[in-house]
Amino acid sequence: MTKVPPVQTKMPPPVLLTGPRLGGIVGALLTVTTTLYLNHDREAKEWDPSVSNATAVVGYWPPPSGDFNWCEPDYVYTPFVVELWNSATSLCFLIGPLLLWSGTRTFEVRVNLLLVAAIGLGSAIFHATLHYKGQLVDELPMICYVVHTVALLSSRDVSCPKPLYIAMIVLSMLLLGTSREELIHKAGRVLMVLSFSACFVWLACSLA
Repeated sequence: MTKVPPVQTKMPPPVLLTGPRLGGIVGALLTVTTTLYLNHDREAKEWDPSVSNATAVVGYWPPPSGDFNWCEPDYVYTPFVVELWNSATSLCFLIGPLLLWSGTRTFEVRVNLLLVAAIGLGSAIFHATLHYKGQLVDELPMICYVVHTVALLSSRDVSCPKPLYIAMIVLSMLLLGTSREELIHKAGRVLMVLSFSACFVWLACSLA
């Protein structure tokens, strides 16, 4: 009888980044960025025309009140738009929802597409004005989109719970209806940022 040589099976390469490890890395990075975001001083250098993108040019809108101004020089092309290129490219977010809208009849998918479109519109408004309310209109669709997407991915029937819809609406109304100096507004900002970060940690842990 001839001996059959043993079949050598190749061992799969070791997985360097498992879900928990990647989630830990993402969580650590988000801890740093979240801390910097929440402790950002809007009176810092980016609002000084001598050392930042801010300029002494007077445009159509009142002086900027948002937290950030480091994307591009202000009022270069028109007095009606502070950051023209960022505003224009933000509108590209409308292309996907417009192309995909007629191809779906699912309520949850259409909500997701509307949130993508809202991200583009909100970002265009913020970069066109650099106002704090515009910043909120920019940020709130992002957090709502991420939370909604994670809810769909984590549910068996691909649906978003109604209480989560209510929570997103209440948070949006709270932030848009209060001033940035109020304690409840600051608490809402913290909740918004922590929810955003938690969603990315969940994605890293579950999709790795």
